[in-house]
Amino acid sequence: MGRKTPYKGTRRRRKGSRRQRRQKGGNTLSGVKQCIFIVWPMGGGLGNQLYVYAAALVLKRQFNIPIYALPDTNTRETTDYYKTLFKECIPIENNPEVEARINAAENPFKDTELLTKWSMPPATDKDIVIRDKYLQNHSCIAPVISDIRAPIMDILSKKYTDVKVDSDSSCFLHVRRGDYVDINGAVLPTSYYQAALDKIKDIDAIKTVYMVCEPSGKQWCMDQGFKTEKKIEWVDTPDELRAFYTMCLCRAGAILSRSTFSVWAAEFGADENPNSAIFIPSIWMTGKSSKECMLPERWQMIEIAS
Repeated sequence: MGRKTPYKGTRRRRKGSRRQRRQKGGNTLSGVKQCIFIVWPMGGGLGNQLYVYAAALVLKRQFNIPIYALPDTNTRETTDYYKTLFKECIPIENNPEVEARINAAENPFKDTELLTKWSMPPATDKDIVIRDKYLQNHSCIAPVISDIRAPIMDILSKKYTDVKVDSDSSCFLHVRRGDYVDINGAVLPTSYYQAALDKIKDIDAIKTVYMVCEPSGKQWCMDQGFKTEKKIEWVDTPDELRAFYTMCLCRAGAILSRSTFSVWAAEFGADENPNSAIFIPSIWMTGKSSKECMLPERWQMIEIAS
């Protein structure tokens, strides 16, 4: 009896260390007969990567095989989200073995356009690769959103313990300029934001609007002279995860930019509240109707010219 307890405790610690080694990843696929590879699209930020991760999770749930993610080569981001936030991704470095398996893998989304509704690929004994695709169709990844939301919100709540938001009375308004200024049709007109603010005027549940923008965009926002009787709180931090978490905590409403960053913040926060008011522009980044993104039907579109 005197040996039994320490022995069991030792076994538990060893089991935990093996699990940690598996999650850490590395350079080998030894013993892995079949898996899903993610080759991240160039230039994709957190919002775009969440769509790719979600698609991989849908496949994982269907075929019961692990997800391996190659290093993110996006020079615009400084954080490896697939290592810190995407808990069902196993990081792996590129090497001849990995490259050979990726080249031989099935690529079911190679002809899938940005917003196209995709179907579950047929069963295969080959590896599956998601390579350089965004796969921004909400209806296809809806079944796994809750599986993504819970662990990420847990991580962010522990990281940003100082962020305090009265969730049930708060709405976010996301203005994205920065890299969008040089992209034709990306920046939304001031009239869109003002129209959304006018719509929340009579929503008593919304007391505070969190104006979220890049540090360089705050002055532009202030110069627009947005009119609202709601209390304004500015969020212009360079830490995008802090901004994202603040947005997620706003459960009374959301005013989105043309950005998947704000789409996912609304998914994690305001959309959890069936009584929230969520507004999106009628035209998305591609010049197509936002309806083609298959976003939740209750999200309200505000008409814009282009």
